[in-house]
Amino acid sequence: MHSDLVISQTDGRPMYLQIMDQIRQRIAVGDWEQGKEIPSIRQLAVTLRVSVITVKRAYMELERDGIIVTQQGKGSIVAPDPKLGAKLYDQELAKHIDRVAQLGELLGLTPKEIASRVRSRGPIDEGVLMNNLAVHFEGVSKVYPHFTLDDLSLELPAGTIMGLIGANGAGKSTTIRILMGLVHQDQGRVHVLGREMPREQAAAKLDIGFVSEDMRLYGSATLAWHMKFVRSLYPQWDQSYADTLLRRFDLKPQQKIKGLSHGQRVKAALLLALARRPLLLVLDEPTTGLDPVARQEVLAELMAVLTDEDRTILFSSHNTSDVEQISDQITFIDRGRIIASDDKEKFLDRWRRLRLVLSPEADLPSLPGVVEVGGSERLPVLVTNRFDPAMVSACNDAGATVQAVDPMTLEEIFVANVHSRREKQTV
Repeated sequence: MHSDLVISQTDGRPMYLQIMDQIRQRIAVGDWEQGKEIPSIRQLAVTLRVSVITVKRAYMELERDGIIVTQQGKGSIVAPDPKLGAKLYDQELAKHIDRVAQLGELLGLTPKEIASRVRSRGPIDEGVLMNNLAVHFEGVSKVYPHFTLDDLSLELPAGTIMGLIGANGAGKSTTIRILMGLVHQDQGRVHVLGREMPREQAAAKLDIGFVSEDMRLYGSATLAWHMKFVRSLYPQWDQSYADTLLRRFDLKPQQKIKGLSHGQRVKAALLLALARRPLLLVLDEPTTGLDPVARQEVLAELMAVLTDEDRTILFSSHNTSDVEQISDQITFIDRGRIIASDDKEKFLDRWRRLRLVLSPEADLPSLPGVVEVGGSERLPVLVTNRFDPAMVSACNDAGATVQAVDPMTLEEIFVANVHSRREKQTV
């Protein structure tokens, strides 16, 4: 279904309310028919150039009112009947209650103890629910003899995809090891899915799927053996979804791991993680070492998987093009410190390269957010991270003709960020 919704920057209402009102209007006039599929959360977020969290909040409110229906793995539709929509919402709530019961049983709690722990948490504040963070690092540091992860603070909202970009040795893997509880931070606090790490890592890992390019599976065992083994450990294993992924990845369950290509092993690892239906998926350089064809195949399959449902994903890579294809938010890390973190679209909108021609009597205009000056004295090239169309007029008024305003790729933005920070450190 084509979306013709728009966001007004002059409207005083929150963006999620604008989305809700426009959807209600489309349904009321019959443009969006009952029982028909509506744009996915991620599709609408990209179209409107807003955060996934904003659209997710609008959809949650509409689903609660029985106006739309969302089914895991199938997307959202206009409710055939408001009463049916409300009924399905109650059914989804019941699933979450069952999930709590399963986790309690795994932890050896009695039904009475589970109920007591739920009551002890008190009423859930809706503001907290909407701003729920899947990952929260606060002032985290880790010191090694030749490397320091320094005062790292990071927030990954639930339901979003964050790309963690950094050169080799920047601190990406150390960050992920701390997130997974494999390494203990020296300072700071880490919470993953509401669990304090590393103290509560066992409970948190029930809902974390992890895939790395160097994951080691048992070479002499078949993929079917691995699937049975993982299924025995995780009660939320979805066999129907696993079968779908087998077909999508073109994998044979009876084939031994040692007989798979590197690309096929990455796909097998993805299957084993995704079929558990994790709340958080952590991908650590999953495309490293793949040939160009295999890399594109893995990315294409991964992007197809991501449309199945709204997951929280942390995608770590030094390859910016891979991250740019699937991420909502971008975080740059360099030499153990986060140097920038924001929505992907904001990076792409705000960063520009301006090519100027200065008249003989003109000076280089002072523009906001300039992080790099290149070119020649009369043909300067400026890079700014705070571009505004009004800059063109400001340059003309200062005697500088703007030859071109070039958009920048995510890789160019990352490199400019790193160079700017390192130059400041040497001053």
